[in-house]
Parts: sequence; structure tokens; C-alpha cells
Amino acid sequence: MSANPCLSPSGLKDILKNTTDPITDAANFPNGVGTGRLNAFEAVKAAQSAYSTTLYLYIKDRPEDFGVSGGYDWQLSRDESPDIWVRNQPDGITNQVHQDPEYQSSSPVYVYVRVRNKSCVDATGTEQLKLYWSKAASWTSWPLNWDGSQPNIGDAIGSLPIGNLPAGQDIILEFTWNILNPYVFQNWSTCLLARIENSVVDPITIYPNRIDDDVYFNNNIALHNVSIVDIVPGILHPIIDGIRYPIGKFMFIGNPTNQEQTFDIEFTVPEYVVGEPITDVAEMEIIFDEIVWDKIKDQVKLRNDVIVKKERVIIPINKTVRIENLTFPPNTRVPVYVGFSFLTQKVTDKNEYRYNVNQYLSKDSSLLGGEHFIVRKQNRNQFNANAGPNKEIVKNENAILYAADISESAIYNWYDPEGNLIYTGKDLSISPQITKKYKLEIIADADGFKDYDEVIVEVKQFMINNVSPNPASNQVVVDYKADEASSAYLMVMDYTATTSYNYILDVNQTQTTFNVSNFQTGVYSIILICNGVAVDMKSLVVQ
Repeated sequence: MSANPCLSPSGLKDILKNTTDPITDAANFPNGVGTGRLNAFEAVKAAQSAYSTTLYLYIKDRPEDFGVSGGYDWQLSRDESPDIWVRNQPDGITNQVHQDPEYQSSSPVYVYVRVRNKSCVDATGTEQLKLYWSKAASWTSWPLNWDGSQPNIGDAIGSLPIGNLPAGQDIILEFTWNILNPYVFQNWSTCLLARIENSVVDPITIYPNRIDDDVYFNNNIALHNVSIVDIVPGILHPIIDGIRYPIGKFMFIGNPTNQEQTFDIEFTVPEYVVGEPITDVAEMEIIFDEIVWDKIKDQVKLRNDVIVKKERVIIPINKTVRIENLTFPPNTRVPVYVGFSFLTQKVTDKNEYRYNVNQYLSKDSSLLGGEHFIVRKQNRNQFNANAGPNKEIVKNENAILYAADISESAIYNWYDPEGNLIYTGKDLSISPQITKKYKLEIIADADGFKDYDEVIVEVKQFMINNVSPNPASNQVVVDYKADEASSAYLMVMDYTATTSYNYILDVNQTQTTFNVSNFQTGVYSIILICNGVAVDMKSLVVQ
């Protein structure tokens, strides 16, 4: 307290908590080590830096933000303010767990913002806290995306007086937000922007076209660009232009400035994540629009850190996938959809995951911003996709593939070896001309969990169709198929493999006859050899 006598007990606790050293094996002691090991030196430094004899109101950008402009690593995210959260009911003073805003025609959503006075003087009472919303983007600008000039993109939510906030204290202000009709708002992530305005002591400094710098260098501006994706039983899958999407959200990437610029877009699991990353337990679909897809399709099809599921859709394989050197014209932003489907055979008891979409300037790799997804699931009874045993058919015959029912409402999709969706339904009738492997995908309607299985349909070009009579003592008739072979013959071999007889076949015929009256009694193998390769075999009993 001697380093900063204006600190309140809650302010002191905040500094002690957020200046700790990490404990490397903390994962081995869940809920047992807090935020880490106390670091008295860093705590004193933070207390000293927070000391101010003039009015200083602020909203945290990050947990370790103690109200010093530019007081944390500039390459860390600055758009996950812990001082802004949403609740779908007016309980946010006591329950500060951020929720995804849900449209309800009869009631608003509630947004809570904590304002802190780190100084040794009380607020003047003239300061106003103003709150804005915008459709989420990895980078945005002020005021274009927030001022209501495009009310379907962003607008003001409201303004509240901060009042005479005492020195060293904080206050939580509650806003009511009537979110847009769901047909406009549905399936979009939302970003919230809080600004302490009308301060004569600490005015806001604007950095044109750089809202990231507005936030970093102003203690009185904060962003909350965090989306909650709840994957729970009964959640509805988005149907967009007649296409069923995985559970997830839209966001913008691109260029909100007045000059052409080149960017890198990074899809990544945050480094601080403990336990398995979401990329290990879920199939994530990144769905681009035509503009971006035309820019990236040639490079992503050659990469081994993603799977191109179909046109405009990639599945990240690695924890981090970075798409570099995307050039956008001025004032051009495009939608990207980020969807999540947990895999029944890979999930664990972990129920909360993190995933970020970050945007960087290509020329210097400076972080501009990002969208931060918190994905929450519930434990459920698992199911297995079962495509049945492998099939064997003759060319031009049909094979019926049967998917085992999983005893709950689900979608059954069948894909060809190239990954093309060829049928939706349990049972698939196909007639491949060559041997192929087919993939079955089962997606549970309740929550989008999915599983895969594969089945091989082997197409036999050459085969022995029938041997009759069997057993035989005289003439034996063999029906065969060898019309696409350049040469073929039958080898008849006894069970000791010491005696054999060869019969040349006419590949344009389908039947041949030979006499076994002079054969020793016993079991023989009739082997069809086409183009020098044994391709089929039947047993024959000679009496």
C-alpha cells in the first residue's frame, strides 16, 4: 500500500492476482494453484504505475491491464476486455460469466461494464460511459462501424453517467440492449465497444483507422470481441441459402481503412490453453465467401495443415493455420463462418475450448485484432458410425451400403473418394466401375456431434462365377468373366500343390469345360489367372 496509498482492497487483490508467475505444472493441480506464484516485485511495480494524483478512469483491456496506456505487450490481444460481459437476464452484477446475446422479442439483453478509478481523486460526475455494438470482425475502424450509419452493422447501445466514482473504487454499470431482429443478427458474432467520454481531465486520443491503437493507447476505451458458441442438446443448426451449416458464427475479415492493404489471417488455438486443443476433438469448418476463396484456393489446396472439404470450406488440422498476403481494396470486409462439430470418438470430459481468428499486417506482422471464440459443450452419450463390412461386386453390379442406425435423430451423409457428397440417407446403392472407398458421416441433430466410418467396395474385373457340378466326377463347367484381360487361363491344383492342370481360356467367352474323370479324388483349387496374375479362386471336390 505504501507504493500506492489510493489502492482499494479490491484493487490490491487485482494487482496481486494478475502479476503472478505461472506455475508450469499447474494442470496437475486443477483448482489448486490459483493464477500462479505471487511476484512481490511485479506487484509493487504495477501498484506504482497505477498511482495517479489526477483523475484517471479506465476499463481493462486485459487482466494485467492496470490502467497504464500501452502498459502491456503490444502483440497481445487487446479486444477481450474482462470488464465487459453480456447476460440474457439482469443478473450480471453477481454473475459475471459472459453469455452469447440471444434475441427475445419481449425482453432485452443486458450488458455490464466495469469502470475503475485508479486515481487518488473522485470522478467529477461529468463523465459518461457510452456503449456500442458492431458485427464482429478481426479488425474494425472508428466510427464507421459503430455510429449507426449502417444500423445492420453497428450502432450505439446507450450512454450512462459514471457519477462521482470515489478514488480507488470501481463501479459496474448495467445497459439494456434491444438486439436486432434475428433475421439480421442471427448467426453473427458481436463485438462491444465501451468508451468513457466527456472527460475534461483525460480526453480520448483518436488514431485514425486504427481502433486497435485507440484501445491500446487510451485507458478509457475497451473492446470485447468474444463470442460464445454453446453446443448443447436442442440447438438449431443454421440453414443458410438452403445449406445446413455447423454450429458456429459469422465474422468479418478484411480492410476497414481508406487504403489498399495486405494482411495475414490466422486461425489458432491460444497458447495459454490447458488440456487438449479444440482441433484435436472437433472438426472445424472455416467457410469463406467467393472473394476470399478466389484469392486462397490455389495455395490451400497444396497445404498439409488443412483439408479442403469442398469449394470455399477448409478444415484446419494444425493448432495454427495462417493464410498470408491477402490484399484487400479500401473499405472491403468479407464474411467468414467459423463452425464447430465435436467428434464422438475424440471428445473428453473437458467442456470449454478456445479458438481465435487473428488479423495481422503482412508487412510487419503487427497484430491488429481478432475474434475470440469460447466453445462450450455438454457431455453426452456417444455413438459410432458404422458403414458395415466391405463389399465385393462384379463390374456393373450394384452394391447396397447400409449405415447402422444410431438410435437418435441424425443425418447420414455418404462421400465418394474425392470427398464429394453423393447421397444423404442411411442406405446407398452404387455401381462403381473400379474399387473405391466410401466415407459415411453421421451428424446428430441434437447437438451436431459427428462420427465417420469408411467402407471399401471392391469391383472384380475378373472372376469365377460358378463351378458345376460340385462335387464332380466327369465333366466340369466353369463360368468366368475375363473379357477385359489380354490373356487368361485356369490352373487346377490339388491340395498338396504338387499336381496341376492348365486350361487356356478364350477371354471373349464366359464358359469353359474340362474333364476330371482321370483326377485323383480329393479337393482341388480352380485358380483364374488373368494377365499373369491370380485374381480369383474356387474349390472343387472330385469324387
